Order: sequence, then C-alpha cells, then structure tokens
Amino acid sequence: ADSDVDALPHRGRSIVGSAANITDAAGALVRQKSRRFVAWRRRRSRRLNGSPLYVMRTFTVMYTPKGVDMFSGRALAEIRDFEKKLRGLKEWTKICDDWKVSDQRKALCDPGLSFASYAWPGQLKKPDLEAYERFWLNFDAEGIDLFPLSVLLPYLRDLSSEDAEGIKYETADSKYFFPKNYDFEAEAATAAKGGTPQAPTALRTTYFFMIFCGYRENGIQAARKQSKIRGEEFAKVFDSVFYPMLSTATSEYINIYYSGLNVKGLDIWGVLMQDLRFAAGSFLAVTLYLWFHTRSIAITLAS
Repeated sequence: ADSDVDALPHRGRSIVGSAANITDAAGALVRQKSRRFVAWRRRRSRRLNGSPLYVMRTFTVMYTPKGVDMFSGRALAEIRDFEKKLRGLKEWTKICDDWKVSDQRKALCDPGLSFASYAWPGQLKKPDLEAYERFWLNFDAEGIDLFPLSVLLPYLRDLSSEDAEGIKYETADSKYFFPKNYDFEAEAATAAKGGTPQAPTALRTTYFFMIFCGYRENGIQAARKQSKIRGEEFAKVFDSVFYPMLSTATSEYINIYYSGLNVKGLDIWGVLMQDLRFAAGSFLAVTLYLWFHTRSIAITLAS
C-alpha cells in the first residue's frame, strides 16, 4: 500500500544561501519528510491484501537541440511548454487523474519523470512556513524561473544517491533523463564547484501510467477484466489522441521523438497509408492520361 509514502521527490523547500547550502538543505528536508520512502520501482511487484491492483502503461519522449545548448533556457522552455500541452489534454487528465492508483503515483504521469519538472519548479505557498522560509519548491514543471544548474544538477545527484539510511530516490535517477554516455556525476560535480557543465546531446522524459483495476479482496478475475477494459481504452486514446500530437509536434529549438507502446506499428501503418495515397494518385494520373489520348474508356481500363 502507499500509506507509508509521504511523497515522491517532487517537492522540496527553497532556502536562502549559497548553491551548496541550498542543495544540502533541500535534500535533507526531502529526506526528513520521506524517511519511510521506498523507491516505487522496488515496490512495484508488492501485493498485499487490501492493496490496489493496477496495470502499467508507459512511453518515452526524447528531445535533441536545434542550434542551441540542450541546457539552454530556450530549449528547456520548449520542453516544458510541449509537455504541459500534452498533459493538458482531457484524455490525459482522465487516465492520469481519474484512473490513478494513488495520489503519490499520479506524479509518475503528471509531471512524469521529466528533467523539465526539476528545471522549472513552481512555488508552493504554505501557511505554516518557518520565519526563514519564503516558499516551498514544487517540482511540477509549472514554474516560470529556470532553476540554476549549479543547484539543480547536484540536487538530482544527491537525490538519486543512496544515503546513510539506505534511501535512494530512483525517480530522480539520471538514467531517466540523460543518454547512457553522458557523465552526469562529473557534470554535477562541475556545476557544484561553480563551473559550466557540459550539456547532454539529448534529454528524455518517461511517463508511467499506473492504472487502477481494483482490490485483491474483490477478486482477481474482476481486476483482470477491468485491466483488459482499461488497457484497450488506453490503447485507443493513445492511437487517436496522444500519437497524432507526438507525431506532428514541431518546435523551433528542439527535435521531438517518441517511443513505446504501439508506436512502431503506428509509424509503419502511417508510412503504408502514405505510400498507398501516392500509388492511388499515380494510378489516377495514368488513367486520365490514357483516356485523354485514346478517347476510349474501354481501352483505358483494358490497359
């Protein structure tokens, strides 16, 4: 169950101070609020009586820069805006919010495992702030101010590293955001020292939809039936809504790619249909040409 999970690491607090102090303090506060947190991927297969049963659907969106640095504000802003538009679809809201297995798991599809959610944190005003606090940071990709890389990269490094209590936030792991050949540890260390980190060649966002299907005590068969229904409905929504938006997306400073689910099949089908339209156009042109020169429908059709 999720009762012992306070929150996924999409929330921290802003504290006035140096970059290193902000990073250390924010990381400490997140860990303090989530001492009993166990990374969701480690617990994904855990099934207790009374715990919710779910099916998982996932897909990935990838970005490469066009004429700018991948860490540039323009590229990161376009990633934030595109993902916000994607998450703003009513079908997305229905699946991510209405079908969610728990409030904590909703963060896996809104905002998802996205570098932009950390790069553009929103400000969360709370009535119980301490005297030295101005606001909390909510890593939801809703902010308008870019989080400084000198703080952001070390913060992500610390979140995804196992601490003395054995806590490791796998949802903040750099493997979800950067290419395999990107030396994130070295670049985070460079940023922490005030240097300019080298930008990756690409960024990646992964969305996990943990779709609620029922409870164990209500019967496995009922849950399987519900999972089939919702799985089929998710596939229809992806094919008719999500995929068209992904496949036609354009941007000034980033290239947008995607993978997962039935993307390969949809791409192949799209190419086949396009070739079919070209073939039909060619057939029509040849038919009209023959009819014009022979003046005979019979001869044209026979040819």
